[in-house]
Amino acid sequence: MDAQTFEPSVRIIDNQRTSSSQRSPSIHLLRNQHLVTMLSSAGGGYSHYDGLAITRWKPDPTRDAEGYFIYIRDLDDRTFWSATQQPTPQLSKEYRVDFRKSSAVFSRVNNEISTELTVFLAPNDSVEFRRLALTNQGNTSRHLELSSFAEIVLQDPLADLGHLAYSKLFVETWREESGLLLARRRPRDAAVKEMVAGHFSVAPQAESTVEFETCRASFLGRGQEVSNPLAMQSHKPLSGLVGKVLDPIFCLRHFINLEPGETKSVTFGLIGSHDCKEVLDVASRYQCDEAVELAFSAAESLENYHGFESEHLLALLNVASSALYCSAFELSDKTQTRAESAAEKFKAAEIAAFFEHFGLRLPKDFAAGEHVASPEHVTCTSEQQRPLRLAEEAQADTFSSSDVQPCQSDRANAESLQFENGFGGFSHDGSEYVIRLHPDASGKLQLPPMPWSNVVSNEKIGFITTERGGGCTWAENSRLNRLTPWHNDPVSDPAGEAIFVRDDQSGKFWSICAGPITQSVNYEVRHGMGYSRFLHESNGFAHELKQFVAREAPIKFSWVRITNTSDRPRRLSLFSYQHWDLTDGDHQLRRATVSSFDAHRKVLFASNSKRPPFADNCTFTSLVNAKDNQAFRFTCDRFEFLGLHGELSAPKAITDFQKLSGRTGQGFDQCAAIQTELEIAPGESTEFAVLLGEARSAASAIKLVEKFRQPESWSNELEKVRAAWD
Repeated sequence: MDAQTFEPSVRIIDNQRTSSSQRSPSIHLLRNQHLVTMLSSAGGGYSHYDGLAITRWKPDPTRDAEGYFIYIRDLDDRTFWSATQQPTPQLSKEYRVDFRKSSAVFSRVNNEISTELTVFLAPNDSVEFRRLALTNQGNTSRHLELSSFAEIVLQDPLADLGHLAYSKLFVETWREESGLLLARRRPRDAAVKEMVAGHFSVAPQAESTVEFETCRASFLGRGQEVSNPLAMQSHKPLSGLVGKVLDPIFCLRHFINLEPGETKSVTFGLIGSHDCKEVLDVASRYQCDEAVELAFSAAESLENYHGFESEHLLALLNVASSALYCSAFELSDKTQTRAESAAEKFKAAEIAAFFEHFGLRLPKDFAAGEHVASPEHVTCTSEQQRPLRLAEEAQADTFSSSDVQPCQSDRANAESLQFENGFGGFSHDGSEYVIRLHPDASGKLQLPPMPWSNVVSNEKIGFITTERGGGCTWAENSRLNRLTPWHNDPVSDPAGEAIFVRDDQSGKFWSICAGPITQSVNYEVRHGMGYSRFLHESNGFAHELKQFVAREAPIKFSWVRITNTSDRPRRLSLFSYQHWDLTDGDHQLRRATVSSFDAHRKVLFASNSKRPPFADNCTFTSLVNAKDNQAFRFTCDRFEFLGLHGELSAPKAITDFQKLSGRTGQGFDQCAAIQTELEIAPGESTEFAVLLGEARSAASAIKLVEKFRQPESWSNELEKVRAAWD
């Protein structure tokens, strides 16, 4: 647990959360006249100017991988890591966070390089500094590369999250001769003030060469995320793109050489303002280490938490974290008696004043006497248990590389396509658009420049899917009632739903689609009218996934067929995963999501009473097949399935052979993860389907699951869909 003190620090953290009993990350808040910076213990967070977002951030209490980061790459062995625990997955020999009253310090050791990142605000200017000091603890010279990375927003954060791709279109970037990167948002009308941001660096001890980037697609690469950006794997210099880049970032890259025992530092500055001239003036005042050092000394005297009792700060920050990360509210820290006693004295007015001081949004459901939650498992109220109660009523009524096999249908024997363009074309009869993904000579899968998608819907439910399997599902209204998250990110194309296969004898695991786990094999995707098909062969199996919605019912099918093409029996675990949204995109509403389980029918439910007019609806999912006696394990705790800072490309529950706990309830990061087990003989095929939908009640949901439990019903429903489009 956290090792904590109150003076001179607000909190010192020597290690990270290890369970979901601490539902949201430890955070810190810094403030001057116009800027507010929020930082989590993992390095996530945001920078705001007068309530407007300079950098992009979305709440994710499990992954916590959104924010403004600094990457470090060893140019000799090409390994890379980050100055904070996120966003890269590399473990650190040592990791320590010191949240002081006027700064935050992140310390870690990787590859015999110790780093200390100090974040602070200038007291009198709208500039945030991130000063990175690096020390070579080894016995050889080191050649390092430092790259900053921040997505640029320049508008109200809620408006930005409402439609990310649209929001990004109105930001343009440019570079001054001094090396200052600038970005401005074009105002929607004359009544809106222009928002401008600047990014600069102070690096007198670094090499003279400075590279830059303002295009996120160029930095990350198609299908890549902040944990594994293309810019950290490529030998090429940054592109230096500026202008209307469609997806803007700030990135500056420096190169430094460190002799054994030597320490050097680089400082990155981020400025926000409504006035471009002010941004230029502020940047010009901080062009040397002496000016930055004076700003740091002045910041040390700044009383960041003026007016709030020191003994209350931990509890106040816990409440702020719960609000920001959309977790159930918690005031106390069970490891800190002093914080517990402070929590007992709390008044809602004191919390409201703290929120106002740091420009935080007070959640709609926050009220005096309703904001305290213990860190233990939250027990549902009788109303929250409604889906389960109705369900009960209805009831009473590791391989070697040689094992990764390429697709047998090679290019020479494949069906010829109409209007073929290198990635795909129309099938011979024109009924499907066929996408073929192939690895290049290095084994990297080649993707189209943008996601190639299919939108499938009936009057009650629909989904969007891409060639990698990304997308989301909604019911009744695609904006107001999303069952799984819509990321609206054509660069990374992250998934909110996935199906995994694990060989339980070797431990090797993969996904049915080309994402979230991308293998060096051939994939074929066929987008038809009312359905999509995904095919590939790998690890001794042929895989086929058909996705469609019922002709009339509010249910989505993910119908999977797996054939054992090897010469030996195989024992597998199959996993389905959905990250519940159940909102109109307002992340604050997610804390009202309640999950439950019908053990007899093997159906998971989720509901959210804070999403009118869908408050009474019951979302459901189940994994069904012809053999009802197979094992069925599940959890609704996303932290449990992914693990701390986990990714869908390597869920902890799959990699570590964890037994899913069966957790349901409220007050944690919600998902639906289901596991079943089976054995497949050589040449044998097995079929199963993931059913996902929403009904007016749990009883209605169960009737739908029972109706579509057998493979014959899936086939019949797909034929109805095809007939409707003919």
